[in-house]
Amino acid sequence: MTAEAMSQPAIVMRRAARADAAHLAEFYARNFADRPRLNDTALWEWEFAQQPGAGDSFPFFVLEAGDRIEGGIGYVRFQWRAGAHIVAGLHPVNYFVNPNFKGLHALRLFRTALSEAPVVLGSYISDAAAPLVKRSGFVDLSAHYNAYHFPLCFIATGTSLARSLRAAILNLGRRMWVSMLGAVAQLRTSNLHYHVADHVDTPWLSHTFAWRLADCSVIKDANYVAWRYSSPALNCRYIWQLRGETPIALAVMHLDQARGEAVLLDCMAENSEPWALLGLIAKTMSMARRDGADIWITHTLSAPLERALRTLGCGWRQSPLGLTVLCADVSIRDQVNDYRGWHFMVGDTDVY
Repeated sequence: MTAEAMSQPAIVMRRAARADAAHLAEFYARNFADRPRLNDTALWEWEFAQQPGAGDSFPFFVLEAGDRIEGGIGYVRFQWRAGAHIVAGLHPVNYFVNPNFKGLHALRLFRTALSEAPVVLGSYISDAAAPLVKRSGFVDLSAHYNAYHFPLCFIATGTSLARSLRAAILNLGRRMWVSMLGAVAQLRTSNLHYHVADHVDTPWLSHTFAWRLADCSVIKDANYVAWRYSSPALNCRYIWQLRGETPIALAVMHLDQARGEAVLLDCMAENSEPWALLGLIAKTMSMARRDGADIWITHTLSAPLERALRTLGCGWRQSPLGLTVLCADVSIRDQVNDYRGWHFMVGDTDVY
């Protein structure tokens, strides 16, 4: 071994701790200063240090060379339901390595994170990471993961008067259609009403664990929901649907006022009442318009929800975010790999 090689600091991979925040901030500022989310220390604190279970097993690994961090990967934990089975799941996030340290060490970092749970979800995968994800055995469900949009207002453009008039009429028609379907949903379901809040602190969260729109989904228990949508990057509305005094569904919507967008992050409900589901989505659209949004959007893989969205007149295309899954549990692998049994929302990632 040469003297130069012996002088190089050893590269160590280890589980991070909350106290590593300052060293990680230095690593991000040194290598990825152009990525605002990575350099937002409050967001990192929320996503990893405040994540449920972080006190027992911190959800982040780092590569360390000497006294400097040169790479890291975090993950979001959840419980995953596959029919009658409930297993641990995770979504890897913030996988960044100093280009000088890529190779076997970076691969080991990635594989270590994957080994933390039998079900691993991947989304918004970079072109650089895509070959690694494919070689690791992920199944690509991206072709079935769709982005939906619904214009909420008419915005005049420099087009001809005739085109502007047609666009205005189309927008009015959409609004009337959604209003009519919302009214029909109210008639077809009994004793439904809504409660809208800007915070999630409510005993009603105890109901969300049991709700399911499909056989395969992230379980939304009270601790997970309360943490997930308390992100400092979010401006949420919580639209509860109740029958009498009992909640039967919850929609979580983020208002991005800078972009004029209302984003449906999550929808938790039962699959037994399609008209109630349609009414809930129509309610989120009317709320978004009232809050000044120009467009309503979501990304989802969910047969019952997508039926409601298409009935309401949403436009759609394949989501640019992508969706992959890796299932190490052979007893549920076929079920997990079958996209037809999924309910997955953009709130199940950390895009927002």
